[in-house]
Amino acid sequence: MAQIQRPTKQGNATTYQGKVAAGYTTILASEMDADLDLMYSAWNQGVDASNIQPGVITGNMLAAGAITTRELQDGGIQTVDIGDGQVTTPKLADLSVTTGKIADAAISDAKISGVSWSKISTGAVQNGQVPVLARGLLLAEGGGFDVQGNTPQSPSYDNTKPSYLVRLDYSGDSFDVWRAPPPGTAFVRIFQVTGTGVTYATLSNGAIARAQLAVNAIQGNTAAVGNPTSFNLSTANVWTTYATLPALTTRGATVHLYAAPSLSATMPISGGSVAARWLRDGGAVIGNSWQIAAGASVYMPLPGINWIDQGAAAGTHTYAYQVLIGTGGAILASGTSDGGFVAYELG
Repeated sequence: MAQIQRPTKQGNATTYQGKVAAGYTTILASEMDADLDLMYSAWNQGVDASNIQPGVITGNMLAAGAITTRELQDGGIQTVDIGDGQVTTPKLADLSVTTGKIADAAISDAKISGVSWSKISTGAVQNGQVPVLARGLLLAEGGGFDVQGNTPQSPSYDNTKPSYLVRLDYSGDSFDVWRAPPPGTAFVRIFQVTGTGVTYATLSNGAIARAQLAVNAIQGNTAAVGNPTSFNLSTANVWTTYATLPALTTRGATVHLYAAPSLSATMPISGGSVAARWLRDGGAVIGNSWQIAAGASVYMPLPGINWIDQGAAAGTHTYAYQVLIGTGGAILASGTSDGGFVAYELG
């Protein structure tokens, strides 16, 4: 603690006793005034830090509110100065605890097992995270992550309304939307996008109009062949192949068959039967027959058969066109390649 030095007196003494000992027995008024002036001056100037002993100032000597932010040194309050449990919720500013302040695995199931839905307010989860809303549920399980709306597991579930589920299925490499009518138990997938970019959707009846289809969108593969330039059949009652189409690969829709054979037939004047048919993979699909009574060297045009084959399963098929003539008759080609045969899948 700093010492206040008394003014010197006669005989270079600092005390009156020392002055008398030096032979000066008279106390001068100026010396007394100097001592008093020193004491008054020290009192009037107040106490400085040098004259306060450690531990002298205690808490009860401080006025309420005397220590504010200005009196605290930056960084002066350290972690060790804060006792366990002393920082409570009212002491924390809104949004002051961010993701970076939360240690990995610090919040476990045990820490939130007793939290009710009523304690989680709308918008309570910040920093880019999705808030938990009434009738909504975030769920990560198995190989996916679900956002559920009004499902039986959701808070405030309403079983009179439909339920929805949006699923990020990383194990199945797809994004799905599911819906269940009330009471929310029979979910049906109504939309899906796979990792390869393929989109599937369940559409209502009549949702796709003609304008929404690409040109020839419903037409599948086509197989065609022209008419032979030379053909003459006189062998009676034997099915004979007139044309064989290239192999046609289908997906199981209907196959439309068209024939413009450029054939003519003749029969004796007494008449006889002429027939034609389509084959698929060696089996008959459709056939027609005609009765002709023309007379020698009189030929009549032989109609072609146009048909819709509804029995072709998905796969590769071969179509052929055959004709048959009765006894005494003949079938003759026109000698040109005009016309021909077409098979194409539609649907």
